[in-house]
Amino acid sequence: SASVSEHRTADAGSLPLKGKLAAIFGRQDALQFFYIAVVMGVGFGLIESYLFLLLTDMGAPEMLLGLSLTVTCIAEVPVFQLLTWMMSKLGGPDGLLNICLGAYVLRMLIYAQLPRLGSPYWVLPVECLHGLTFGAGWGAGCEKSKALAPPGLEATQQGVFQGLYFGLGYGLGSLVGGVLADEYGYQTMYLLGALIVSVLWACGVAWHMVLSRRSRGAEALRYASVPPVDQG
Repeated sequence: SASVSEHRTADAGSLPLKGKLAAIFGRQDALQFFYIAVVMGVGFGLIESYLFLLLTDMGAPEMLLGLSLTVTCIAEVPVFQLLTWMMSKLGGPDGLLNICLGAYVLRMLIYAQLPRLGSPYWVLPVECLHGLTFGAGWGAGCEKSKALAPPGLEATQQGVFQGLYFGLGYGLGSLVGGVLADEYGYQTMYLLGALIVSVLWACGVAWHMVLSRRSRGAEALRYASVPPVDQG
């Protein structure tokens, strides 16, 4: 059977299903990216599934719930407009994905402190971070998917990313958040959620560092194996 590298140089769209799956999931860098997509989804599920319940417990009026959604939508616009510029400054989509995960952790830490601030309206400035958690995560994730996609499987790669982010990851975040909220309440749930995402994020960064080191080592070996040019 053809190797994964061959799948990437040829049009993988004509491969049978098994070959397509091997082309998409047969690379460590792709698996690391898919893992990050799941971690982002966990953060997304923790926030989206329970924030309104926390605010309602604090006595927030329905108008505030709607206004918070308005702020999140507005916050996405400048991030999407500056996406290419931000990735160029950060050296590619990986840096922006890390900022996205950091923003998820920061949002949850602040949500855990909202009851201590005394007013649910403090949620409005916090929702500006949605531009980074959704806008940066979505945009950088799509760009990373495009870079990793085997030729002919670009749409499939995007679909896998979206399914892991908004499907598996979101579902896991909602499930874990529900268990924690029932046991400890929403404040502690967000504190523990921030801790969970931080640990998972750190594991993803470590994985990426290992892969980068291996890649540099392999490149150095290839360079060393090239015979010197005879100048005489």
